[in-house]
Amino acid sequence: MTELTEAITINELGEQYGKQLANAGFSKTQMQRIYIPIKEAQRAFENDTVEKAKTKLELLKPLLARQHARHSSSDDDDDEEGVKTLKDVFDAELGDLQDENTDLTEFFRLMEATMAYHYYYINQEEDS
Repeated sequence: MTELTEAITINELGEQYGKQLANAGFSKTQMQRIYIPIKEAQRAFENDTVEKAKTKLELLKPLLARQHARHSSSDDDDDEEGVKTLKDVFDAELGDLQDENTDLTEFFRLMEATMAYHYYYINQEEDS
């Protein structure tokens, strides 16, 4: 796959995921709580500490599970759906961190695109 094709794919998936999260009621604050540790993992990855980056990402899984459980017990179905959507995206795109072929660079780019599109679609809703 060429870099351009990969960029287009990441852009399309990021828009799809960002829109899903916005439509599911995932707030900017909720997104920030997840995105900040992802950026920390990205910085670790860029500093050639792949194992540390993978560890930080692995530790996000219980955070997402906790948020999902917390929002499952609330009366707000949008919150629950938003957390479930992000957990599903995270699991599908990151896969098994033990696998040496897991492409973290692509994952970080996808999460950045997802964050950007989520912000875009949340602001579209607020302006309406």
